[in-house]
Amino acid sequence: MAQKSALLSAVNVNFSTELAAGASTNISTTGGFEPPRFGEPGEVRAVAARRAARLNASKFKPSEKRSLLAERAELISKKYIDGLNNVEERRLRYVDWSLDRIEDAEHGQDLDELENLVHHIEKLESDLAEFYKKLESAIVR
Repeated sequence: MAQKSALLSAVNVNFSTELAAGASTNISTTGGFEPPRFGEPGEVRAVAARRAARLNASKFKPSEKRSLLAERAELISKKYIDGLNNVEERRLRYVDWSLDRIEDAEHGQDLDELENLVHHIEKLESDLAEFYKKLESAIVR
């Protein structure tokens, strides 16, 4: 039971950081229970889709990534030397897309957390600017 509770708590924290703009925890400061607010249903689906895509892309083996990188290098070289036909151009786009998915699986969560941190810092900056304006107006009176 303790493991399940800890797991649910960890999932709630991760989910809340991903939906920082519209999310809240279900812990109330008054001691009551508040249902979580996750914003728009589209946001929840977007987070779920992003998690599923990252999970799927994380299944790539390092050898597959190396193979895609080598194929990309070969196609890029050919593109600038001889040009690519339509099939090769589509293959290059697919390889680039696959590599983007792998990179997102490797670094996406960290980038999401960094984006969330930047959002909070920007909010703090605007809150401080508003506070200083109120403070200045109070001093002038």
